[in-house]
Amino acid sequence: DKSDSTVSREHVREHGSKVVELARRHGFAEFDSDRADNRVYEDEQILDLFSNACLTQGSAHSEGEAGWFLEENEICDDSTFLRVIKQFATPSDEEVTRSVQELQIEDIVAFTELYREAVIASFNAATENILKTIRHEDPFDDRHVVAAVDFTHVPYHVWPWIDKDEKIPKAEYPPMVSGYKENGEIKHGYTFATITIVGNDVPIILGIEPVKERSAWEPEDAPADSKADVVDVLLDTAQQYVDLDEVLLDRGFYSNEVYATIHDRGLVYLTPVPKYEDDYEAIGKIKSKEG
Repeated sequence: DKSDSTVSREHVREHGSKVVELARRHGFAEFDSDRADNRVYEDEQILDLFSNACLTQGSAHSEGEAGWFLEENEICDDSTFLRVIKQFATPSDEEVTRSVQELQIEDIVAFTELYREAVIASFNAATENILKTIRHEDPFDDRHVVAAVDFTHVPYHVWPWIDKDEKIPKAEYPPMVSGYKENGEIKHGYTFATITIVGNDVPIILGIEPVKERSAWEPEDAPADSKADVVDVLLDTAQQYVDLDEVLLDRGFYSNEVYATIHDRGLVYLTPVPKYEDDYEAIGKIKSKEG
C-alpha cells in the first residue's frame, strides 16, 4: 500500500535521525579514516551516509535513497564511500593496498587480523562511550540482565555457481559468503553473530563477530568457525561491560558445545528447537509416494 510505504519512510526519517544523532555524538569520533586534511568529505559525513543507508536497508549504491533521507542533492559517489569505509578498518600506519581494495569489507575484517583489530577497537570504544552515558543510572545493577545472541545476514546478490548441476563453483567467490534461509527462501550473504543486552530499554549491541560457514560450493576441507567458539568470544566481550544472568540463543546456535560453553560460565540459557524443514519435506515426499 502506497500510504503505508509513505508512513514507513516518514517513520524512518523521524526516528532514524535520532538514532544517527546518538551515533554521531557517542560513536563516530572513534572511527578515523586517517585521510589527508584536504579531503572533500569528512569522516562524519561518510558515517552519516553509512548509518542512513543501513536504516533504509540501502547500500553504498543507494545514493538516491540516502540523498532523500539526508535531504541533500549531492553526496559522495559509491567508490569514494567504499574506499573510506575500508580505510576505517585500516591501521593508521598502513595504506589500503590494491589487493585489499578489491576485497569486500566483510572479508577484509574476517581474514586480516590487523584490520579486524582496528575496526573492533573502534567499535569497542564507541560501545564504552554509550555505556558511560547511562552508567550513572545503574541500569544493570538491580535487574536480571539478559543477553541475546543472534545471527544477522548481509545479503550478497551474486550466484556462487558457474554450473550448479555440474558442481562447478566460481573460483573468486567471496569466502565469507554462505547460504541461508529467510522466510523459506534460500539466499546468499555474509553472516555475523551479535550479542545484545535486551530488556525494556533500548537494546545495546555489545559485540559482533563474523562467522565463516562451510558452503556447498566449497571443498569439503574448507574451514568453518565453531559456533561454540563464536559464542565464547561474544560472551567474553559482553562480560567486560556487564554481569550477565541469562542468554537467549538464536535457533541457529542449537548445539551441545554451545550449551556447554554457556553452562561453564554459570549462566542460564534459553534456545528454541531448530526447524527441520528439509526433513519434513523429505517425509512429505515419502508419504505422497505411499499414498
